[in-house]
Amino acid sequence: MLLSCCLYIMNALDKYLKLFFLLVGGFLCFIIALTLIFFILKFTSFALLHIPGFEKIYGYLITIIPYAIFGAVFSFLSTRIIKVKNRFSKSFAFFFLFIGMLVCLGSFVMANICFFNPKVEWYYFFDDNSHYFLILQLLFVFLSSLSMALGSPKETDWMDKHLY
Repeated sequence: MLLSCCLYIMNALDKYLKLFFLLVGGFLCFIIALTLIFFILKFTSFALLHIPGFEKIYGYLITIIPYAIFGAVFSFLSTRIIKVKNRFSKSFAFFFLFIGMLVCLGSFVMANICFFNPKVEWYYFFDDNSHYFLILQLLFVFLSSLSMALGSPKETDWMDKHLY
């Protein structure tokens, strides 16, 4: 009896120690991440002012970052669509994902072309309305996720999972 009581106390203490170390580790990682971001931004501002040609590279990176993020999201969603059991939801999710990937690829190509400042009329149209393409991609991500969620079975409540 005494041994089982001591083992229970040690298990509870281990849980709280793990939680404490996770919280302290998370806080320290947050401080380290903020420090790294600060130094990266400081280096970037120094490079923008003192290295010739760096502002063009920086402008190009800022231009393609949203498309890289959406590309990663579409890649993640394509791996999740395979796991959907409902065929109707899977087909709608794939359709929305495919259209979203086409919009992402097309606007990425247009942004790359527009980065070199061509002297044509459609450049000004795309440059003025490029934020609508990003909103359209976000809409297709939500529609694809929604159609996958509607086809998934309802999850059991966390209280029902842990009933003994």
